[in-house]
Amino acid sequence: MLVQELTDPTARRREQRLKDTVKRNHDVPGWAAVNDFADLHVMIQPTTAVGVRPFDRDGGTTKPDQMLATLTKTTVDVWEGPFFGRHLKEWSSMQHYHDWSRYPTSPHGPGWSLGSQHSESNHGMVVDLTVTDRGGGYLFCGRAGTFKGKDQDTFVLIDDLVVGLTVHTLAIMGGIYAQAQYAGSVDVGLAVTGMDGKKVFSEKLDQQGWYFGCHVEEPATPRSGEYSQTALVSSPSDMIDDPITITHTLVGDLIEQVTVGNYDPFCKIARMR
Repeated sequence: MLVQELTDPTARRREQRLKDTVKRNHDVPGWAAVNDFADLHVMIQPTTAVGVRPFDRDGGTTKPDQMLATLTKTTVDVWEGPFFGRHLKEWSSMQHYHDWSRYPTSPHGPGWSLGSQHSESNHGMVVDLTVTDRGGGYLFCGRAGTFKGKDQDTFVLIDDLVVGLTVHTLAIMGGIYAQAQYAGSVDVGLAVTGMDGKKVFSEKLDQQGWYFGCHVEEPATPRSGEYSQTALVSSPSDMIDDPITITHTLVGDLIEQVTVGNYDPFCKIARMR
């Protein structure tokens, strides 16, 4: 169950947490924002002030990387049919679910990470999921949007990738909280940065030739400002059972704006409208 922003007095806390997440992602030494790409940021944090200790549950009997690998594989197995091939072809790290590495000094604090680490030379290839020792989950993707076309003059949001990465991240973190026996509420947030001032097209509609065939109109004006949305999830079980609905709450407005309602990446069998 999601608590709507208009009736939730804790919205400012979540908004600040998301802003802090974006800032940390962009403040990595040697890292510079590249105008050729849009970045995806997903923030997931327990609402409890003391956090959650996901790696202390069994007194250290199970190694954290083993636990994380098992949870990641389970998530991939559950969502592989409807989402993996279509949404996550860009994220080869998800196929290597056992490759979790310890990072004592990650941008978000000590924890474990899966994926490629930030580097100034590989912006468009970075996909990193970090789980901190205090139970925070942070996804960063350096290629949520990019220029395409013969002259690299069309900027597209990679809609399937944004949805797929968010669904999987929510499901993985839900499993982590369940393992830690945390049943409290969870702050979630999503931001897409790097779109300000650009006309943003849907990659899916562009691939299908919908713009070329005049099936849909091109964006009339460049976007003004970046995109962000937050929500309060009442229980981690919702993140396991229905991460699609939570993802829709977080990024549905952006997808609707970009596709003008002509593509639905949230259904298990993607469909054009």
